[in-house]
Amino acid sequence: MNIKRIEQLQIALQKNPTDPFLAYAITLELLGANDEFCLASFRKLLIDFPDYLPTYYQAALLFSNHGFIEEARSTFLLGIEKTKATNNVKGLQELKNTLANFEAEQDQ
Repeated sequence: MNIKRIEQLQIALQKNPTDPFLAYAITLELLGANDEFCLASFRKLLIDFPDYLPTYYQAALLFSNHGFIEEARSTFLLGIEKTKATNNVKGLQELKNTLANFEAEQDQ
């Protein structure tokens, strides 16, 4: 966690509240240090900026790591659906592979 970077991102977010990258970047900076904030932030990003695709991967992983299994699964699936719609082949493959690994872990 880089406090200086977080402060810079927060200032930028105040100036540009409709830029999903800024809220996403703050959330990533706080992963592991403040997961409760990150869970809430990812949920808000998914609602406020449903077309910001990077959120789906990171949010689903965090949901899974905190035991929100159905929320993780639905986030992966929605991310796959949205990624297909944009023809983002690399993002689609990453989400599909991670979902497959997630499902395999759930079967154990």
